[in-house]
Amino acid sequence: MFWDAVFTYPLFRSIVTIQARGREKLQEIKGPVFFVSNHLSYMDQPAVMFALPREIRYNTATAAWEEFFFRNYHNALQWIWKRLTYEYATFFHNVFPLPQSSGFRKSFRFMGRLVDSGHNILIFGRGTLHRRRLLPFQRGLGIMVKELDIPVVPVKIEGIEKVLPRGASRPKRGRVTVTFGSPLYLSREEPDKIVEMARGAVERL
Repeated sequence: MFWDAVFTYPLFRSIVTIQARGREKLQEIKGPVFFVSNHLSYMDQPAVMFALPREIRYNTATAAWEEFFFRNYHNALQWIWKRLTYEYATFFHNVFPLPQSSGFRKSFRFMGRLVDSGHNILIFGRGTLHRRRLLPFQRGLGIMVKELDIPVVPVKIEGIEKVLPRGASRPKRGRVTVTFGSPLYLSREEPDKIVEMARGAVERL
């Protein structure tokens, strides 16, 4: 919280003007939820976090694509940079790794402990970036929602891809909209149906 107040939040707001829509719907939250968002930019996580009310923001952990940090590098310098980024994100921003290819059980157990302790989980339904359209969500999302039995709050980010365009070395000032939907109770559905309904809810925002 202290680091957010003195560094991350002022830095982010010096670049991004955030408009948060649907925050009144978050009053319907009665316990831990999955915030399920589209994925446009490496700046998506802080955009969602700073659009959330403080009491929810500091009670929310973010699932990050594990392979991005530990497998997808091309040289030693890139490995060092990604490792430092990972350590920074986990220490200061409550990020935890979520694999897409293998090793799900450990992450599922960790998410179970988060939920048991009353924490929300922010997850990007599609692990890879795509700026032009909403790609199909990963089936693992449906499994997680069904197993953990908590509501899904759809989230849609717009405009952040213009702040940090693909291939850009630095961000530029811009306006970003983050829209929250009402909680969805989907755990009685099968995983594929959960994924379909969650994706549809995000797309309709």
